[in-house]
Amino acid sequence: MADGARVRIAAGPWTRLLAAAVVLLSSAVVHAALPSPCTGVPGDLRLPAQPTPAVPAATHGPGVTDPKPVHLAATGGQPHRHVLLHMAVPMLYIHDDKGGYANTLDRHDAALGDPIFEAIARSAFWGEDEGGRFWSIPDLSPCDQTQFLGADFDFRAPPTGLLFVQFDIADCAACAKVDTAIERTIAAHPKLPVRWVKFDLASTDATSAWCFEEYWLTLRENLPSEEVGKATCHR
Repeated sequence: MADGARVRIAAGPWTRLLAAAVVLLSSAVVHAALPSPCTGVPGDLRLPAQPTPAVPAATHGPGVTDPKPVHLAATGGQPHRHVLLHMAVPMLYIHDDKGGYANTLDRHDAALGDPIFEAIARSAFWGEDEGGRFWSIPDLSPCDQTQFLGADFDFRAPPTGLLFVQFDIADCAACAKVDTAIERTIAAHPKLPVRWVKFDLASTDATSAWCFEEYWLTLRENLPSEEVGKATCHR
């Protein structure tokens, strides 16, 4: 169980999570139905139903001859994705081979010892201490992420491995740090099967510039006026 300080640290993104329930929808954006058994409730801990028994292949690790991330985009990419624009999008979630989280506020996989992953978790989860148990609740649940990644996206890592799901924009210093941390992890664990998926947020039909602060991204228009100067924004 995390201590009270960890809960207070984790509580900061809760405001963003509440705000994420309000979405911006342009005329070009189509809202795909959430996959079963998703509820649409922010922070839903359920996993979308897996489309097939087969687990997606590793992009890095043993037997991979051409290691590189899988790149997904909302428009102009393959496969074509339609998305809702959430108020805040954490840069990275990491999953295990069951689809569960491999990096949360109170625990992480042994391969994820780089200190940056702890900071990333603080931007991706909020904490809840209930019934003597500590819960890490995602700001952007797998069900929410299907609005970017598609209803058929599989959140399972390769067997005994890790799945990195990264939300990215160009010219983003924090995004580059995430890249480097993933690359260091892969290099330090050459026998670890890894699947690395990068989604280009800049490909969305956004209504303003994307901004980043710490390890989360948002649209400039969604920032309170006093926060605009703290974040770095890019078209």
